[in-house]
Amino acid sequence: MKMGLIELTEKLISFNTVSLESSTRLMADFMANLCEDAGFKVKPFIYTTGREITDGSSKKRTEMLEKVNLFASKGGEKPILGLSGHMDTVPFDPTKWQTDPFVLTKKGNNYYGLGMADMKLFLATAIITGSRISEFELKKPFALMFTSDEEVGCLGARNWLKNGNLFLPPSIVIGEPSELVPYNQHKGYLYLKIEIDRPKQSRKKIEVHSADPRIAPNVIELALLPILMGLLDLKQRLEKILSPEFDPPYPTLNIGVIKTGKGSAKNIIAGECLIELDIRPVPNQDIEEILEKVKWLVQQAVEDIDGIQAKVHLGRAPTPPMHTPKEAPIVQLVEKISRHTARAVCFNTEAGVFNTVGAQSVIWGPASIKQAHKSNEFVGARWFQEDIVEKYVMLIKSVCCEGGL
Repeated sequence: MKMGLIELTEKLISFNTVSLESSTRLMADFMANLCEDAGFKVKPFIYTTGREITDGSSKKRTEMLEKVNLFASKGGEKPILGLSGHMDTVPFDPTKWQTDPFVLTKKGNNYYGLGMADMKLFLATAIITGSRISEFELKKPFALMFTSDEEVGCLGARNWLKNGNLFLPPSIVIGEPSELVPYNQHKGYLYLKIEIDRPKQSRKKIEVHSADPRIAPNVIELALLPILMGLLDLKQRLEKILSPEFDPPYPTLNIGVIKTGKGSAKNIIAGECLIELDIRPVPNQDIEEILEKVKWLVQQAVEDIDGIQAKVHLGRAPTPPMHTPKEAPIVQLVEKISRHTARAVCFNTEAGVFNTVGAQSVIWGPASIKQAHKSNEFVGARWFQEDIVEKYVMLIKSVCCEGGL
């Protein structure tokens, strides 16, 4: 590998891979060429997503974006270990950045750039690590797995598994930023939208002045409060489901958004209202069961209110919780190399998706999750040190060159 870790990270930062806004094709092609030069057999899996854009006449049209998942294997077609990371980043507000988000910028002991922590530094680390393992020293194969659209519901990983076009290694290390502390459990993620309004066929759907409140029902006054009370009751019941490995040690429910429609005003009787919330279940909870509970309590809240309806929608595909037993060999090996005991964490990753089809996953990556999804995202210079790459080299050699798991 001719490029060093800083130089390769700098190149990856230069690609705009914002989820649902940009294609990952250019970055994937660049990474595929590097992997092929390093002796990997590379398989790109391409799919498309659409985004709505508005032209000069304010008309909306759909632009199709090409997305790529990369599977690069060395030593054989059925790897027993995978290093996995996602290529996409969250959106950003350029007015809040002090540097160019797509230019790696060093200030003091920190390196700034969009996706630095989450997770382009790890992608570069994985490629350089893989390039240092010779195929001739391998007894068993390993793979690098790079996905798209993780930030919007793990769409790339789901697409991979749904189409059955990926041999999934039985053990996967996911390089989400964890300061190289291993995580063997994480909570799931359920993002819900509750729409409250008057039936579309009702003439009372029109905006109504508050001077005569008899004309139409006010969805805020009549339906919002009972729905919120139902959600808060569910929140309290969830908090009684204890899982002491986590902090907080129970499933959480957060009501984050309440908003009315475009025509809302203090002197207009509210005809619609949107509630957005998230629920983070712990392992062994049934996400579908939680979803059905929310739908039931919402219908109970409005069933006796004339002229008002409420519907529950998924804001994005749910992410399952992840749980890999501490007794699993991959967990014990990462604990040994990192010299840290595996923990549980409340954020969620593709590990939950991979675990649903039998893979045992561990989150173990450089940098800190505290910098992810923030303006002026950075990583400290210490995460570019040579010993970080050597830890991953040791991982691959232990599994694929020596005794295995």
